[in-house]
Amino acid sequence: MQAVDKIWVRPSEEDKATYQWCLSHAEGHWEEGKGTFDLLAAKLGRERRVRLVAPALDVTLHQVNLPHRNKSVLSKALPFALEDWLAEDLNNLHICVLNREPPDLVTAAVIKRSLMSQWLSDAEAAGLDVIQIVPELFLVPCSEGDLSLVVDKTQCIVRTSRWSGFSLDMNEGGLFQKQLQSLVDEADGRLIQWLSKDCGDIGLPLDLE
Repeated sequence: MQAVDKIWVRPSEEDKATYQWCLSHAEGHWEEGKGTFDLLAAKLGRERRVRLVAPALDVTLHQVNLPHRNKSVLSKALPFALEDWLAEDLNNLHICVLNREPPDLVTAAVIKRSLMSQWLSDAEAAGLDVIQIVPELFLVPCSEGDLSLVVDKTQCIVRTSRWSGFSLDMNEGGLFQKQLQSLVDEADGRLIQWLSKDCGDIGLPLDLE
């Protein structure tokens, strides 16, 4: 079996029990696959460490101004600072600090605890060790001053800077088009986009055609 350098795994949108994966081999090539964690574990042999990619529509990023000299105080204050932006009960959410910048800017990621628990439980049951959970947004290349878009059949991922961005659900129809057009109108720098071959005709604004 060829040596595997890194293993990236993403929950499938079609079936909660299956995952998509991308294996980076030490020889320099990539290998993609899809199936259960048990299938992946059998393929990997003794390698157990995987990096989990949290789908963009399942994670929201937030930036707030909050004094953050003391990590303990920050972790307790952050949920309440975000409360007005979150639709769910705080007890149902996992909030993680991603970055801190002087004087008081804090970037945080928010995800449902139930989702994260399911992913970790599936991995543990297969004997895999999740060493990192990465928001899908951060896999999108980003240049200072530019906006980067990735469009597929279900979503549009928008990365606006190193620590900010969001996703749009293409199933929301008119709302998606309105949000996307607004984004194009406000863009100051270059707007870089990637469209998957199977995304079909999604009616992008003329500025993006």
